[in-house]
Amino acid sequence: MIAAGDTIFNTKSCVRCHGQNGIGGPRAPDLTDQNWIHVDGSYNAIVSLVTTGFTKAEQKDPRYPFTMNPRGGVQLTDDQIRAVSAYVWSLSHPGWR
Repeated sequence: MIAAGDTIFNTKSCVRCHGQNGIGGPRAPDLTDQNWIHVDGSYNAIVSLVTTGFTKAEQKDPRYPFTMNPRGGVQLTDDQIRAVSAYVWSLSHPGWR
């Protein structure tokens, strides 16, 4: 599932903001560390965030003024969301990759 999520993350809309392999960029934070802005970093919280996204009013860090569209803005399926979330979770837990 992590490998499938890697492919989806690095070829769909995720990479545009979070950078290749989730290292962060001017639009979105680094996902490879233990610092989480909108959720606690748990797998289930990541699934929920990717599913629902967040609005400008819900943005919690002024360094990243962009929103996150529900389902990655590309209508990821539930299985794709679970795979992307597993990959994102693994980025901050390198022993699992």
